[in-house]
Amino acid sequence: MKTCIVKNHSANNEKLYQLTLPNHAAYAGVHGYDLLSFNWDYSNMTTLVWRGQALLRHLLLEYDVICTPGSDVIFTDLQKPLSFFADTDYGAIMSLEDIGGSPVNNDLMLWLRGEKVIRVLDRMATLWGSVKDHPWVAQQSLNIMRAEGNTDVKFLPCRELQSTPVRSFPKSAWQPGDFAIHFLAMGNEDKYRRCEHFLRTGEVLWRD
Repeated sequence: MKTCIVKNHSANNEKLYQLTLPNHAAYAGVHGYDLLSFNWDYSNMTTLVWRGQALLRHLLLEYDVICTPGSDVIFTDLQKPLSFFADTDYGAIMSLEDIGGSPVNNDLMLWLRGEKVIRVLDRMATLWGSVKDHPWVAQQSLNIMRAEGNTDVKFLPCRELQSTPVRSFPKSAWQPGDFAIHFLAMGNEDKYRRCEHFLRTGEVLWRD
């Protein structure tokens, strides 16, 4: 499968982006994946998600699997290929959220070429008008799709795709051997501090 890792960044997360970019590049290098990066303005989330959708539609003409990790995601098992997750019965693969707030989390997603991913993207686009004022437009549209029982998206238990650095939520709390850790729901400076510590020491600064 021809595979690509796609990263977006802007001025407000540039420091964090630069910190975790070598980890993402190392993971891509182990498996021979392409790595593409785009510098976009995050000030208008609706514009950003429309650009993201257009980019995915274009790249899915060439790639079989696209992985979109956030800059607060660190791959912790560099040897596990994305083909381990890439179930062709679905158009997209993402995590259930175990820590409240949002039932799903889209900071690490897989998009699989075919009719099903186009249906996923089309449905997301139709929902954006109703969620345009939400701070996480794309994620909220996926929340609605899960509530609708959408069968084109595979919702994995959190730790199978991205773990969390939160001990008080054991179903998602990172353990050695997990695929990735997502330093979620904090400001960029706090994310940077925790990501830098993990990359330097291999130890998690836990949020209890």
